[in-house]
Amino acid sequence: DKNDGGQFSNTKPELTRQNLQPVEIEIRNGRSWSRSPTLEHEGLTLVQHPGGRAQWSDREWIEAEYVPSCIELVKQMTGANTAMQVYSPMQRRVDYQNHRGAAPTAGFVHLDQTRDIAMAFAGHIAEACGAKFKVATIYNVWKSMTPAPQDYPLAVSDQHSIPVEDHV
Repeated sequence: DKNDGGQFSNTKPELTRQNLQPVEIEIRNGRSWSRSPTLEHEGLTLVQHPGGRAQWSDREWIEAEYVPSCIELVKQMTGANTAMQVYSPMQRRVDYQNHRGAAPTAGFVHLDQTRDIAMAFAGHIAEACGAKFKVATIYNVWKSMTPAPQDYPLAVSDQHSIPVEDHV
């Protein structure tokens, strides 16, 4: 639904409310493309992001090291003057029951939030940080925690695979 994007819950499927229309798409392995996707052209990119000795079960490490490294990565990739954490980092795992604080994978294509909700939330966070913005972009930063091949791959849409009239 282009108006509100619907609602879904990974942990409580009974709360899911979405107006979905099936659309056939081609699924491709982004790692095997002849050239790397870019934020400008495809709306996504794949980059190396060393994380040192990752400690995914240590919330302090995630907040003190991983999140700041992601913020710097976004600034580097986009040339933004300012970047900030808007949402709390979330681990999505197939075996989420075995990892404290993790949530199940979504299993379907979706928007995380509507434009109105995203702008209100980002504005609130920016204000709390003493920042103001005229324009903003929310980037989702995903990092695989295991070497390829993953048991449940991340699927994202190349912006050219979605009709312009469906863009939000």
